[in-house]
Amino acid sequence: MYPALGSPGKCACTPATQASRSRRRPVTVSGVLGEVIEAMLSHAPEERPTIYQVGKALS
Repeated sequence: MYPALGSPGKCACTPATQASRSRRRPVTVSGVLGEVIEAMLSHAPEERPTIYQVGKALS
């Protein structure tokens, strides 16, 4: 499973990414879809899930 899609309430992001999250509008979607969207909005490409990881999380 993709690290950023881990358990709710825990962020597997780097401190730099956490700081950058405060500069964008918050996205609030509940459930697995919310976790996927949050991971996809990461500014760092290496922290974003691949299309295969997104598909697996949603299946």
